[in-house]
Amino acid sequence: MLIMLAESRHRRCKLSRHPANAGLEGGLSLGRVFSLRIRGVNASQKEVKLKGADIVSAINGTRLPLEIVAQSEIVPIDQVELVPPGALVELIAKFGLPDPNATGKILGLEPKVFLETWRQFFINVEDDTRKYRLVYNEGSLAPFFPGMVGPHVTKKAN
Repeated sequence: MLIMLAESRHRRCKLSRHPANAGLEGGLSLGRVFSLRIRGVNASQKEVKLKGADIVSAINGTRLPLEIVAQSEIVPIDQVELVPPGALVELIAKFGLPDPNATGKILGLEPKVFLETWRQFFINVEDDTRKYRLVYNEGSLAPFFPGMVGPHVTKKAN
């Protein structure tokens, strides 16, 4: 999943999906899903002002704000300056409640619980000129959850 902020004749921001540009913290091996990282770049010749970004469940409408990595720290989008041309952008969606024993950490969600809400979702990004929406389905998550989402072979009912 790649978010490229770029100028073109028709729009200032290009959005496209690609699994190599996303990362999932946690998953089946850890038994918890903590966050989703979406990487991109400002490929335009101008700086870009990000106004906001969120992830919205296509299952039940749950909406979470996305945060951004700035100077090796995860911060709300309204706390960053203009994104300069060529700058790498990494947006973060955090899942679960805050960990009461560790400031800045989250408890995450069990994979089954995560998939109940987040197996289909939208990424919304707004910059200084327009809003963009990108749709993700179960196929987008299949590499992270083999056999749990997306098409798969099932046995006949007896």
